[in-house]
Amino acid sequence: MVKNGRSNGDELFKEGPRIIDNPQLLSSAFVPDTLVHRDAEIKELANLLRHAARGGTPGNVLITGPSGSGKTVVVKYVMRKLKEAAERSGDAQTLCLVCLLSLAPP
Repeated sequence: MVKNGRSNGDELFKEGPRIIDNPQLLSSAFVPDTLVHRDAEIKELANLLRHAARGGTPGNVLITGPSGSGKTVVVKYVMRKLKEAAERSGDAQTLCLVCLLSLAPP
């Protein structure tokens, strides 16, 4: 409600027209069923983790690149596929650890 040119804020949170049909698609947790233009990266990471899919111990993997280049979604996608393979075989469990490094002084 607006009185004397001032709003009490109620209308700010009313349901209105939607600009985005599915806001979950914009979530950092969303991983699509297929990734476009990431075949080489997916294959390389999968090759590094293939031993783990058979119950072995994989080596360490460090993935670097500029912000927004698809590092996290590729890792989540491959880890989801690894988890599916591990569940089918019953030989492995998965853990995805994301480390953030800041070079700026505290």
